[in-house]
Amino acid sequence: MTGAVPASSAYLQSENSSLGEPVVLSWMRPLGLIGLSFWNFLARVLTLGIYHFWGKTEVRKRLWSAIRINGEPLVYTGRGLELFLGFLIVFFLILLPLLLIPVAAIFYLGPESTATKVVQLLLYVVFFYLFGVAVYRAQRYRMSRTTWRGIRGQLVGNPWQYAWTSFWTGLLVPLTLGWILPWRAVKLQKFITNDTRIGNRSFLFEGSSKPLYVRFAILWFSAILIYLAVMMSLGALMFPSLQEIQLLSERGAQVPTMTLVKILATVYGGLIIAFLLYSIASAWYRARMINHFASCTKFENLKFSGSLQARGLVYMAVTNFFIRLTGSLIFLVIGIILAFWAYGALSGMSPPDVDPLEWDKTVRGITVALATGTLLFAMAGFVLFAPVTEARNSGYLINRISIDGTAALAEIEQGAKQDIKLGEGLAEAFDIDAF
Repeated sequence: MTGAVPASSAYLQSENSSLGEPVVLSWMRPLGLIGLSFWNFLARVLTLGIYHFWGKTEVRKRLWSAIRINGEPLVYTGRGLELFLGFLIVFFLILLPLLLIPVAAIFYLGPESTATKVVQLLLYVVFFYLFGVAVYRAQRYRMSRTTWRGIRGQLVGNPWQYAWTSFWTGLLVPLTLGWILPWRAVKLQKFITNDTRIGNRSFLFEGSSKPLYVRFAILWFSAILIYLAVMMSLGALMFPSLQEIQLLSERGAQVPTMTLVKILATVYGGLIIAFLLYSIASAWYRARMINHFASCTKFENLKFSGSLQARGLVYMAVTNFFIRLTGSLIFLVIGIILAFWAYGALSGMSPPDVDPLEWDKTVRGITVALATGTLLFAMAGFVLFAPVTEARNSGYLINRISIDGTAALAEIEQGAKQDIKLGEGLAEAFDIDAF
């Protein structure tokens, strides 16, 4: 009979299915991300940010499809409307009422009332707890909208239990001067990994935080040295300007604008340098942590391993920073050109019934407003190439994760469908995003 499979062949296929097959994780660079970056940015501006949810969905579809397991891509089935509705519901039913509570307390009890301060403290506690809920629910939504060979992913645990673990371990961070952080990271990662499913098969995380502490100790002491060095440098650089401000204040004179600009530039420059130095110092620890997480993760008979290196993370961070900075510079140049054009055009259009001095003030005011808008637009342009940097980070990670062993992938069955209709409302409100 046509298409019939010999008994011996069928037996071999069944045996191979039981024994499993090797698993290869690969990355295929998605195309068109630069064009998508411009379109997403423009659409967000034109829709006053509403298109953000649809733009994020399109980026995820491209990133997910670039990840291949044995040559077959992951598929992201989420929709922008789900993210948008989820955000609206969380904002109006949870966040807005919570934000109105301290306002009501100040109005009825007074800003200096002890009860008002207690209400504000409790609100901080609630937000800190909800942050953990947001992280878990966001991951659960993403897993539920991820399929491979038609098999859905799942996160089957309780977000409130995860949030409680995140909450009480977070309270211990300042009490332990940060030394609990490696232990906390392992505990939370174990929580997420052990709740993760592909169809009816589960992941397993087995490992401790002990291998992380040598590098964390180096990072901890490096962070203190960076902090002291930056603070001393800022103090030395700003001391003359601060003296000038004090002398002018004692005389009742106005502080020059350039002096204030110099102080702000020094502070922001110091913060940027501190951030870059910390990113470099933490790269060694972060590479070890990701590799450790990979080695502690198992799926069926598969064992994962990572080969990330500190210099690779530093290279990615620095190059991604300049890629994003390019977006800001593009809009800055466009804005400067428009500002000069507006100034030249308006200067030659002095109406006959308007005093020339008044008109010149008006032109200068319009030009300053345009220049200010240009700077704000340039700052917003820092996220222009976010899809490009997200893809680079994802590709770097995927290309450095290896999988050893075999798994009976053909035997994985569809898991129970989760009733998740809306997505990531809390995560959007807290501006949380993760791969």
